[in-house]
Amino acid sequence: MGERAKEWLLAAGAGAAVGALSAAAVMNLLSRSKRREGYVRQLLESNGVTAGNARSSRHLGATGSSDLLSDEVVSEQLTRNTQFFGMDSQKKVTESYVVVIGLGGVGSHAASMLLRSGVGRLLLVDFDQVSLSSLNRHAVATRDDVGTPKALCLKKHFSMIYPECQIDARVQLYDPSSEAEILSGQPDFVLDCIDNIDTKVALLAACVRRGLKVLSAMGAGARADPTRIRVADLRESSNDPLSRSVRYRLKKEHGIEGGIPVVFSLEKPKAKLLPFQASKEEETPSDYQVDAEEIMYIVKELWRGRSARDQNQKDTGRKMWRSVNELMLVRWDKSKPAGASNLILLKFSEADAHESTTLDHIKEEEPEFYSMVTRVLKRAEVEFGL
Repeated sequence: MGERAKEWLLAAGAGAAVGALSAAAVMNLLSRSKRREGYVRQLLESNGVTAGNARSSRHLGATGSSDLLSDEVVSEQLTRNTQFFGMDSQKKVTESYVVVIGLGGVGSHAASMLLRSGVGRLLLVDFDQVSLSSLNRHAVATRDDVGTPKALCLKKHFSMIYPECQIDARVQLYDPSSEAEILSGQPDFVLDCIDNIDTKVALLAACVRRGLKVLSAMGAGARADPTRIRVADLRESSNDPLSRSVRYRLKKEHGIEGGIPVVFSLEKPKAKLLPFQASKEEETPSDYQVDAEEIMYIVKELWRGRSARDQNQKDTGRKMWRSVNELMLVRWDKSKPAGASNLILLKFSEADAHESTTLDHIKEEEPEFYSMVTRVLKRAEVEFGL
């Protein structure tokens, strides 16, 4: 027998062994109880009583989320979760009610993991439909779901993963008129995964006013580095464009300056996205999108890896570049878009101070600093041919 044939035989034998062990494991599970045996058999049937009907009968027979872990199938499904959280904490999860608003690339994944973690009740809210272009980032949608409302799409797939979860799917746009309907029922948590700033601000303000726990997802588009993701208070996310805009609106319109946990990325977008709809007076993510070549030029050539307010020659080499982690790019003139001729490096605290002042004030109070920055940005304008 040739070597090639032996390799194929070994592979086939290994495959058969795995299959046998899998079959034995399934048989072992099937023998635990008659009730479980019937349910698993229904799951395995491809052409008899539909799995959907089996799931519906089990769901209708459930007496409440507090009893979910007493169900043998649910308990087995959540075994690893229970091992991690502990039984008492897992019970809290299965008794929880979470509202997820915005079911796109962020919200669909968040809702999916909440479901798989055993959350007993979910309210899924989104007015939009699944599109072909969203299939690259949606948690469960397939081509068959294109044109289907995102909320109904998730509910359909979720019912096949964890049918005991009480899922309410609403094809609805969140706005002040729907606040009472969506946020009633005392949810344990609200997840804001909205990408429209007006709606986002309205939801966050309503949650603060109602005393609801809320976690807000900020800009994630065109970013790829998970090590740059942070969870912090809204006040601490000053280098994320969407966070800055949300914070500005919340403070101006609702007097809210912080106290809202947000998930954001320190990474700059790797590509320009579609324009972000916002009012003229507020900052938008598109105001901050510049390409990698411009960023390298601005940081390294113009500002030498230092704050514009600390242009000394003392720090060089590794020490200098370690300090870059404490810096962020800020528009010098807030009325103009970002670019090589309108971006300066500042420390986080300096950036907040810069945003609260005007160029006229800087020119009057700090003429030397104003002249230096103007000179450097003029150089960028000449070298970039702007």
